[in-house]
Amino acid sequence: MSPVTNGLAPRRIGVAGAFLLIAASAALGAYFGYTVGAHVHVALGVVFAAAALGGELLKPLAVQGTFDSFRSREWMRGLSCTALAAVCIVYSLAAELSLAAGSRGDLAATRQAAADTAKVSRDRRTRAEAELSALAPARPAEVVSPLIARLKASPAGRDCERPSTSAARRACGQIADLESEAARAKRRTELEAVIADTTAQPTDGPAPIADADPLASALASYARATGHDVEPDTIAPWLALIPVLFLELGSALALVVVRALGDPTPPPAPKANGEGPVDDTPASEPPPAASEPVPVAVSRPKTPRRTSRGRRDAAANVIDLVKARGGIVEGGQREIARTLGISKSRANEVLSDLAKSGALEVATSRTGTTVKLATG
Repeated sequence: MSPVTNGLAPRRIGVAGAFLLIAASAALGAYFGYTVGAHVHVALGVVFAAAALGGELLKPLAVQGTFDSFRSREWMRGLSCTALAAVCIVYSLAAELSLAAGSRGDLAATRQAAADTAKVSRDRRTRAEAELSALAPARPAEVVSPLIARLKASPAGRDCERPSTSAARRACGQIADLESEAARAKRRTELEAVIADTTAQPTDGPAPIADADPLASALASYARATGHDVEPDTIAPWLALIPVLFLELGSALALVVVRALGDPTPPPAPKANGEGPVDDTPASEPPPAASEPVPVAVSRPKTPRRTSRGRRDAAANVIDLVKARGGIVEGGQREIARTLGISKSRANEVLSDLAKSGALEVATSRTGTTVKLATG
């Protein structure tokens, strides 16, 4: 893979990630602004949403402007960009935190309600099983009911309110025992239905829920394991900050990251006859005929000519850049010019001065330019 491709891929990924983060933050800010204003009137909600959208889109630009302004020592512009960035970030934090906290709260409440329902069902089943185990056995009601009816129809069982004979008393006692057995049979049927109802799980229903907020419960368990007694309800509000900080820092600093990736050096343009790339060296430095790099640095250092302050700063920046990259930089002069924020012609002058002074060794070839710290 060529150096150009290596430079293009990270930048394209960075631009895509920055776009998604900024778009997500802008959408949440606009949605929050609309919901706040729409309580009064739909038109006010639209106005709030438009203002929020504008602030969200300006936020990464204001942060990038802050960095650029302070780097170039433009203090007033830097303070203005800082104030705008701070206002946008505060609004965005409030909007995203409100939505994140509300979403987590609603989800936790839904899960808590489901957990409470499941607990009630488990308790009901436990009580039914305990009562069923203590209940005496009984024949089914369809077996006992005919016996009761037969005894009540008999002469001895007709007068159970005031039995006067031993046969009547015996028949009434049998009726009472059978009625008690019938009641137990009915109760057993009811308890078995309760157990069957609380045991059955619908195949298309939600899975059983252990905790309303599993993340808060897990963190509380880890904290207790380390000797800190923390309740899940104490941790839960702080967890809303995790997605908020991720989205806010990502969207606010997205352009700074993309800018840090730098513009990749474009591929050399092909020659008119299609034989190879065109060298980007200036006309005053014609490319060598051979493919091997030809050092430009002279063997005897010369005293560099007097330069302006900007030129000295650019020269120092070039040397610092080469040192930061391990003492060697490979690529086109256009890349160095972009890194320093100066024009290509200015970069050519600085490299030429440093090569003549013996501070750097500059070699050019058909594949690009190599800049090294002087070894002598």
